[in-house]
Amino acid sequence: MNRTLGLQKEVLDKHGFINSFLQDQSAGIEYNKDFVILAFRPSNQTEFQQFVNSETRRTQSLIRHYS
Repeated sequence: MNRTLGLQKEVLDKHGFINSFLQDQSAGIEYNKDFVILAFRPSNQTEFQQFVNSETRRTQSLIRHYS
């Protein structure tokens, strides 16, 4: 799946990647197209925010992030 998303395993690991999911029923969000939820537990919040910002610029596929 990482290749499909265009993300390197090392980059995900650096930012505390935990798992990926196809849905989050607890969030109460309905999407009309396919999506993947990536769960992270970053050790460095500043670096993680920079990662999110760079992914937002790199691809239009990043919809949002929530905690």
